[in-house]
Amino acid sequence: MLPTFVVAALFILFTGDCTGRADSTSAVPRRTAYPRIELYDSVYRPVSLTLPVRIMVNDSTTVDIASHGDAATWIDVRYPRYGATLRLTLSRLEGDSLFTAIADSTSAVPRRTAYPRIELYDSVYRPVSLTLPVRIMVNDSTTVDIASHGDAATWIDVRYPRYGATLRLTLSRLEGDSLFTAIANRRERMVLNAGGLRSTVTELTAPDGLSSEIVATPGAMVTPLQIIATDSTGLLLTGALEMPPALPGNDAEYYMPIVEGVERDLIHMAKNLTAE
Repeated sequence: MLPTFVVAALFILFTGDCTGRADSTSAVPRRTAYPRIELYDSVYRPVSLTLPVRIMVNDSTTVDIASHGDAATWIDVRYPRYGATLRLTLSRLEGDSLFTAIADSTSAVPRRTAYPRIELYDSVYRPVSLTLPVRIMVNDSTTVDIASHGDAATWIDVRYPRYGATLRLTLSRLEGDSLFTAIANRRERMVLNAGGLRSTVTELTAPDGLSSEIVATPGAMVTPLQIIATDSTGLLLTGALEMPPALPGNDAEYYMPIVEGVERDLIHMAKNLTAE
């Protein structure tokens, strides 16, 4: 009996709306609209490995291949511009084992290494313990390092030990046109950090009137979260989450919970920004 091949695939894609304000009457500069992502051309090539079946992939992708004996071959087709990965498994099966693999997820076909889902910190918060012109609430399980740079800016590093990630904040006091210039420059930097990947924007206003924008770009593994907040009169808070340089397998199952947990903390921070 000739062997039969099974290809299973999982496509991981981070999606979200890219929104912008339509109102241009405010004196505060509006954020630059995030560009519509440019799709790859429909040009294809075969996977460059001796396989029992020819697999054609987009020519702009990168391909990582790992074999697990004679039983299975794992093929990761990565789309750098999209921040997405097409995960393929090619198996060689015979007879009843083929039908068992199709019908039963408990088949003996080797599975990928499963990285444990990281346990998130509880939603318990405290204010940054320093005399600042605005009250900043952070997760109670974080550690905070603060460095002042004269009267112009204060740098605040909020570290998440369990995650290996750091939320880097800059609190500035600016006047007149310098505030609007700083806001415009920061928004431009946020667009560059997003790298053309799909992003979602959450807009919030605290009771004291401080307006915030939180930009989530799950595909940007270095800086997946960014924030900008201002009272439009002089205070400006900006920041970005820096992920650890190496995560287990760069696997979305591992780092996505971290992004979701810190985004929850950023939303709480933005809702509770209070001028002191």
